[in-house]
Amino acid sequence: MSTNLGQQHLIFENMFIRKYKLEYGNLLFAGFYVRLLVCIFILLSFPNRVVQGHSLLAGVGIIDENGERHGGYIDTLGNVVIPFDFEVALDFNDGRAQVMQNGKRGFIDGKGNIVIPCLYNEVSSFNHDIARVKKNGKYGFIDRHGYEVLPCVYSDIGSIREGIVLVQYQGLKCYIEPDFNGHARLIYKETGEFDVLEEGDGYVKKSLFDSMKQPDGDFHEGMASIRERTLGDWNNLFLYGFIDNEGNEIIPCVYSFVSDFDKGIAVVEKEGKWGAIDKKGNVIIPIKHDGLIGPVGNVYFAKNEGKWKLFDFDNRLMTSLCYDDVQNFSDGGLAAVKLSGKWGFVDSMEIERIPFVYDDVCQGFNSGFAIVKKGGVGVINKLGECVVPFKYDKIVVGVYEGTSEKHYFKVGRGGKYGVINENGKTILPCRYDEIEDFMNGFAVVRKNGEKGIFDAKYGFINERGEEIIPCIYETATSFGDPW
Repeated sequence: MSTNLGQQHLIFENMFIRKYKLEYGNLLFAGFYVRLLVCIFILLSFPNRVVQGHSLLAGVGIIDENGERHGGYIDTLGNVVIPFDFEVALDFNDGRAQVMQNGKRGFIDGKGNIVIPCLYNEVSSFNHDIARVKKNGKYGFIDRHGYEVLPCVYSDIGSIREGIVLVQYQGLKCYIEPDFNGHARLIYKETGEFDVLEEGDGYVKKSLFDSMKQPDGDFHEGMASIRERTLGDWNNLFLYGFIDNEGNEIIPCVYSFVSDFDKGIAVVEKEGKWGAIDKKGNVIIPIKHDGLIGPVGNVYFAKNEGKWKLFDFDNRLMTSLCYDDVQNFSDGGLAAVKLSGKWGFVDSMEIERIPFVYDDVCQGFNSGFAIVKKGGVGVINKLGECVVPFKYDKIVVGVYEGTSEKHYFKVGRGGKYGVINENGKTILPCRYDEIEDFMNGFAVVRKNGEKGIFDAKYGFINERGEEIIPCIYETATSFGDPW
């Protein structure tokens, strides 16, 4: 007969008390240290049991008898911890959760106290203690205390990358550098028929160019793309170049496409041909190919006359092999390539590592696993061994975030989803209409009703595939740490 958790702790404690009593002859002394060992034993052996009460909270939604929606928070035992006093209750992130009252959004803490008033039309989750908000039709940033570290004066606002953010202000696209104290330095602004920004809003005037140019992408490795409007060519309305993080134009707008810089290299297209440049604008892969994938390391794939070939950085062919299709090198230095109608994997020396036997590669290697199709969809490891059999319609690789950090596979078959662990063991058969990502040991699951998703209900499972909270809620968010 199996013992319950309390009985296991009692057996564990009595065993150690007897041992320490014999060795030290002092039951009180032994009892103190034994109970300390028991606490450690519980924490290490039963993490999901200990993470309960108010340690983790999830936002859930219900509909009352009048058809009105209400949101509140439950713990991992299903107990209501924060009442259903909100119209919307989203998940906790960095100790704050987004809620809605009277059509406006704000934030609460783990006790349900409103720490940032519900004043905003839109809010994002906190990222590095900063959240994007919209108030009265304008965007800005707030900190965890609700202070507007960048005032809500922008028509649009992007994400902060390398300390710089792309905004739209008074009809102009601009790169600005916020000081997170209510001000920002202008790095670069859209130019052309527009005047410089007004004074008095925390900006430094900086007029750069007379032609009609505007910011385009986020900063990566100290560089961001800009674009220049062309005249008379409807197929190429814009040409692209790059500025540095001081707003200086480093690479002129001469390309019809540019990628972000990655390890000092950007892929570019010019007049229908593809190549690559460095941060000074030097061409390092000739702009003469019909297609380009990579580069990764010191090799890249280039397409010419309908076939793909592998080149090194001296622009020499690695071998004479020609592929029908290719995917970029991924985890472990393997690339999926298609030859004579079948897919396999090669390394950067074009040595065949996994045979050409697959109908398709749904996802290249990531953390040691690739999702491939051979009749049905399955999973292989880097040795080409089957981890998940080829009998599913869809597979997604996930990670047990916040706990073991091990991988699992969400598998779909016949419109239902289940879970298989990284060793290929079925944890949960395909029975739910949706399984969201695991967070802190739990995942939101969905069961559709007679009207499908329109009358679906939501609940929770743990990492063992057990339904710990039945599908009874109208909405549900992931369990998060409210502290």
